[in-house]
Amino acid sequence: MARKIVSGIMLTLFLLISMLTLAFNIQPVKASGTIYIRADGSIDPPTAPVQRNGDIYTLTGNISSDASGIVIERNNVTLDGTGYTVQGIGSGQGIDLSYRTDIIIQNMNIRNFSNGVYLWYSYGITVLGNNITNNDSSGISLCHSSSNHICRNNIMTNNIEGILLYFLSGSNHIYLNTIVANKRSGIHLISFSDVNNIYGNNITANTKYGVEIDYYSGRNTFYHNNFINNTVSTGSSVNVWDDSYPSGGNYWSDYEDKYPDAEEIDDSGIWDTPYVIDEENEDHYPLLNKHQPLCDVVVIKVEPSKLVVAQGKSTFIEATVQNQGNYPEYFDLFIYADDNLLETRPVKNLLSGVISTITCTWNTTGFDIGNYTISAYATPVPFETNTTNNNYTDGVVTIRSPIHDVAVVNVLCFKTVVCQNYSTFAYVTVENQGDFIETFNITAYANETVIHIITNINLTSEDSKNVTFAWNTTGFAKGNYTIWAYAEPVEGEIDTEDNTVTDGWVVVSILGDVNGDGKVRADDVLAVALRFGTDQGGPPNSNGYIYDANCDINDDLKIRVDDVLTVALNFGQG
Repeated sequence: MARKIVSGIMLTLFLLISMLTLAFNIQPVKASGTIYIRADGSIDPPTAPVQRNGDIYTLTGNISSDASGIVIERNNVTLDGTGYTVQGIGSGQGIDLSYRTDIIIQNMNIRNFSNGVYLWYSYGITVLGNNITNNDSSGISLCHSSSNHICRNNIMTNNIEGILLYFLSGSNHIYLNTIVANKRSGIHLISFSDVNNIYGNNITANTKYGVEIDYYSGRNTFYHNNFINNTVSTGSSVNVWDDSYPSGGNYWSDYEDKYPDAEEIDDSGIWDTPYVIDEENEDHYPLLNKHQPLCDVVVIKVEPSKLVVAQGKSTFIEATVQNQGNYPEYFDLFIYADDNLLETRPVKNLLSGVISTITCTWNTTGFDIGNYTISAYATPVPFETNTTNNNYTDGVVTIRSPIHDVAVVNVLCFKTVVCQNYSTFAYVTVENQGDFIETFNITAYANETVIHIITNINLTSEDSKNVTFAWNTTGFAKGNYTIWAYAEPVEGEIDTEDNTVTDGWVVVSILGDVNGDGKVRADDVLAVALRFGTDQGGPPNSNGYIYDANCDINDDLKIRVDDVLTVALNFGQG
């Protein structure tokens, strides 16, 4: 008896505190008509206390309406009440979401309408963290609406139901709500409202039923709810009332009165005797104590794409978060460089156990040269008790002065052996490693002889380009030649060591020599013959050999009869 008295006192205190909180947040405003968020994103009337930032709409004051409160005609938006109140006179819809998808309604007080939040043929809606009270019919009403999330709301003292699901409203998720003192039912399912998941709610002291089920609304799942001073009516529908062992079912405040001889199963927090609702419905694994939700979001990594970035340039920061709790979570992620907030990113409906990576672009314009510590912070979610891992610090990103720097990063010759008086090619990769758009020249050499010059190469910062040099060996003596390339320094360039790259050497030899030994012998003929029929970049031939540039005597990017014949006709030379 003493336990029941204390429970009643705590409930009374809770209701008083909740209602006083709502009262203090309401400031009188003049009654007005309905506010619309139109399909084109505009706010009608434009004088309404609603501020738009892209697809996020924020209340900037209380709204009092003698009709419906806010009608949303646009998909994929967030309406954030920021603690303000939308109040009616007992008619209309507080927030009308008819035929809408992908909407978030959060952080507002909604009261004194016919229905506080109204979903009609709606899906993908999230109703999150609102106080929904004193509406003439339902706090939240869903008709023919599926795949919605109703979570972490206080739904109290509505004249009929706290939450109503009717006419084929299925596959909805209703969790972590406080559903208290509604005049008929806490949650009412009617007319084939099937396969809904209802879990983790506090359903307390609703006047007639905690849960009321009518007209063939079956296959719904109820678990981890706290049913306190409520009854349940199933209407002969068959539903699931637990999450199996060892997860458990629901907490029932009258359990010990009904089953005084029940015992706990192996310190599991679960009673050994099912809680019978009716002939076809029972909680097989009722909870010994009130369910305490595990809610925990963690920042597990923050990683900048660069550790050094030029002032005025951009870099990317990846922040990785994980939901380590048992419920879907909605929270904000803040990314910082020292104490400078770089970006706030909402994380929506992060499911239990799921990891998500958020990428932030940091433009360093306006930041001083120096070192900056990168960190990320996830706002604690309701019921989260361990917040030690909500913040993660990675290390230091250095902002440096912008520089001029061009470089040769690679030189690759098409052949290592070229016949005298024939041509070959060299491929050179150049890169702008500085922070300005640069125009420069590049020169290729064979030993100290210029073989090709390309002028006016234009590259933006961090861009690269492949250029091709032709080398005609006419006039070059037989022997070994070192091939290298040189990028002329641009104005203001200090680091010039990387302006030169050497590939190695190329042998200029007699016609028909493909192995560079200065003679044409059987091994040269065999090498070309074995590669007969191959093409550059093509598949192996019937002998299993692929293209070899040294065997392509005439540089037509294929090895055919003319290449074999050239080597054969010069057999014995050298």
